[in-house]
Amino acid sequence: MKKIVNLLSFLGLCAAYHLTASDKTMHTIFVPGVSASINRVNAYVKAGAFAGQKHSNIVFPDQKKPKKFIDKIIYRFAKKRGRTVNRSKIVLGNRHDITTIEKAVQSAKNQEPNTNGILFGTCRGASVIIQYLSQNNAEWVKGIVLDSPFADPNVLLKDRVTPALVKILLPKFNPNAPTPLEGIKRIKNKKVKILLLFAEGNHSKGGQIKGDTVTPFNKHIKPLYDEFKRHGFDVTMCGYKAEHCGGIDSEKDMGDQKVYLKQLHKWYQNNGFRNP
Repeated sequence: MKKIVNLLSFLGLCAAYHLTASDKTMHTIFVPGVSASINRVNAYVKAGAFAGQKHSNIVFPDQKKPKKFIDKIIYRFAKKRGRTVNRSKIVLGNRHDITTIEKAVQSAKNQEPNTNGILFGTCRGASVIIQYLSQNNAEWVKGIVLDSPFADPNVLLKDRVTPALVKILLPKFNPNAPTPLEGIKRIKNKKVKILLLFAEGNHSKGGQIKGDTVTPFNKHIKPLYDEFKRHGFDVTMCGYKAEHCGGIDSEKDMGDQKVYLKQLHKWYQNNGFRNP
């Protein structure tokens, strides 16, 4: 059972936000990733990652309590370890993941008409942001923060489990669905500003830098960056010294939370995304 939860948990932590244009109030939507706690947003608020922006939190279907017996067992086991795993709802950035962001954006627009947004995501959350933009014009979204996204979920899974095991662990995952890398060319909002963050690895373990073992730079980050540039997007790429999606948590593993936040705030400031 522990191995199953670990295999699902590796899919990482994802999150999404959104900001405004300089003449409007900013609102950040936080969209957590696979196996992330529903309260994950609190760590970002506490660290000051939102730069004073208004914020809201997305809850994906795979974070909600399952109905099937085996899924309930896995869910309870994971929850005791601070994670939420409903394996029957994990689709890794397609279908209802995209719909969830669509509803969150519409809700923010309805509740606060005088805002624009920035979507902030980690791992799956970052990847589904790309998918969302590829299917929606989304002019309300002025910027996106992508922390450790995967370019192709099939590559992500292939590095860790066999295809047969994927079908057992993730019964709703569609390996033939469009990938985030393929989706970039379909993004219509060419004015959206992009901050692409990646983990360089934990610097506290014997001084050895292993890099991100979940979304390795050369397999995921670099291809996405090159594709954004190829299609004329304004994209900034920065690394931080921590493990996968650990920029906010990096104080406890001797990483560099200050650098992570400095990069975020500088990008916000340069693009006029900070609330007065």
